[in-house]
Amino acid sequence: MIKKWIIGQPDKTAADALVSGGLSRFNAEVLVSAGIKTIEEAEEFFGGSDLGDPFLIKDMDKAVEIINESAFEKNEKILIYGDYDCDGVCATAILASFLEMNGADVYCHINTREEGFGLNETVIKNFAGEGYGLIITVDNGTSALKEAKLIKDSGIKLVITDHHEPGETLPVCDALVNPHRADDESEFKDLCGCGVVLKLIAALDGGDPTFALEQFSDIACIATIGDVVKLRGENRVIVEHGLHYLENTENIGLISLIKAAGMARPFTSTSVAFGLCPRINAAGRLDTALTALDLLMCDNAAEAQAAAETVNRMNIERKELENRIIRDIFDNLKENSNSLSQRVLSFYGSYHHGVIGIVASRLVERFGKPIFIMSDDAEGYVKGSARGIAGFSIFSALSYCADLLTKFGGHEGAGGFSLKKSNLDAFNKRLNEYAAGLEHMPVYFIEAAKQLLPEDLTIENAEGLKRLAPFGEGNPEPLFFVGGALITKVLPLKDGKFTKLLLNYGGTAVEAITFGCKYADFPLKPDNKIDLITYLEVNEYLNSKNIQLKIKDFRPHGINQQKLLNANAEYEKFKRGEAIDPRLKEKITPVRDDFAQVYKLIKPQFMTVDYIFNKTQGIGDINYFKFRIILDTFREAGFIDCNLLTDSIKLSGNKPAEKVDLFQMPTMVKL
Repeated sequence: MIKKWIIGQPDKTAADALVSGGLSRFNAEVLVSAGIKTIEEAEEFFGGSDLGDPFLIKDMDKAVEIINESAFEKNEKILIYGDYDCDGVCATAILASFLEMNGADVYCHINTREEGFGLNETVIKNFAGEGYGLIITVDNGTSALKEAKLIKDSGIKLVITDHHEPGETLPVCDALVNPHRADDESEFKDLCGCGVVLKLIAALDGGDPTFALEQFSDIACIATIGDVVKLRGENRVIVEHGLHYLENTENIGLISLIKAAGMARPFTSTSVAFGLCPRINAAGRLDTALTALDLLMCDNAAEAQAAAETVNRMNIERKELENRIIRDIFDNLKENSNSLSQRVLSFYGSYHHGVIGIVASRLVERFGKPIFIMSDDAEGYVKGSARGIAGFSIFSALSYCADLLTKFGGHEGAGGFSLKKSNLDAFNKRLNEYAAGLEHMPVYFIEAAKQLLPEDLTIENAEGLKRLAPFGEGNPEPLFFVGGALITKVLPLKDGKFTKLLLNYGGTAVEAITFGCKYADFPLKPDNKIDLITYLEVNEYLNSKNIQLKIKDFRPHGINQQKLLNANAEYEKFKRGEAIDPRLKEKITPVRDDFAQVYKLIKPQFMTVDYIFNKTQGIGDINYFKFRIILDTFREAGFIDCNLLTDSIKLSGNKPAEKVDLFQMPTMVKL
């Protein structure tokens, strides 16, 4: 997949202003590149050291009054109604724990995926006759207009705590605590559902957040990271406190889960995102989220260990399901690889609903295009999940197809939907019609904060980046551009699974590691120059520290990015059957010698397409469009085998029985 590189050029005047506020020059330039250009914006980004006044959130005072009366004055039965994702499970756990430790009579309910997101009418009717005086929702309820009225008609008080965007009409309830309400005057809006509950707990404790952060930020930070809300402002406070308390947690369930995940200290937002969030999510995806909830609220070490092992097994099963779906999709693509030229990629099969969203995210990274994955739901219906790329709104695309859908929701980056199976073909056609109608179809890109200069390669700069952590949504770990570094050595790591480079960058020696390219597939040699998009890190070994670059993407030095992107765009237009500029014909039509030059580079072992294309540069007039035409022709002739999963090719083991005229292959005839 061709990725566009965007290299930041931080404004010097803005960086000077941040330096005057106490930041290092290097960090100031990184923040300016991220759009933070004043001391006031920097202060808002760092978020201080505390949470804001919880009572500034609309209806917080009402919620506190109602909960105190029901829980501690009337001793009524309270139902906490949570969502089945990591955020909802964590929010349910901390609110239930707080109320129980203060003597309240609490019961928790979390829907199964079959019952769907949010308040469920059947579930409410089942609870209505069991003597509950109060229902508190966490991470849901804002859109449940019909269900909220049912609760009111049942004579049960309802407090909704949520963070999802409300519609024009708000539900009928006794208190709606949601920072996204139009009439809410609190300063920070980007809390996850568990973050809202953490502030509710602070309000129930009189408004001082100290107790809430000390007792529950370990769980709240997991939810904040897992729900992919922006790690700025108060969310940074929650995660910074949470990571600290997580390393010293007294929560028996968390201790067992950390052990099961094999996590090593110090914990970071990244290690939590990969180690804890998926395991908590796995329970709700594959079975019941109550398993994860029981783990977080467990007070018995043996039971906690057993629950952690169960959740861990579910996570392994979740990964296996994802890989099975991906293999199935790629097997189907072998028969119809031309579909990859579409602006939007959609896939349909008998897939597990609980993991199709994760699969869609993985395929976005592989193909760099919006991905829609659908699976059979109820008889005659299909359920889907979508993930997008920057500049392409999933919600807008679904809205464009609204008349074909029975239900949909989401935001710019992701969405869920359902439709009649009979509308599948029309839906796929409409999606690509929407994309074709955009003024500019966005291109998948990687953004670097700035170009690293040789003098930037210091341990002080690399370690200083930790001040900008925790990294995550809205505050990604910064990437940097390194241009024209000279390769002095290429070395294998981990039996050739990875590649290590020794570089000379402007007279400075530095190591670089790529985990995305095997040693055997690395296309460049010593004395070649290379361009990198990379992380800047410190490698510590035997009490010695040195700078290390962790490569995100690389290219041979001197590649003309715009020409490459233009060539790929024109090639995909050709594959879709759209008109291309006739003036390109001579440049993109291969001659016999072009075929011969490329064929010589292909081996009996799989090699990445990028590797082979990079090898073609400098040995003839082979641009990217022409190169893809040659590969398509070889595939049609049976000369090569393709692995779409890894975007790699090799010589076919089956030689044609008779001589093949490449110029009569379908692609060449079409050209």
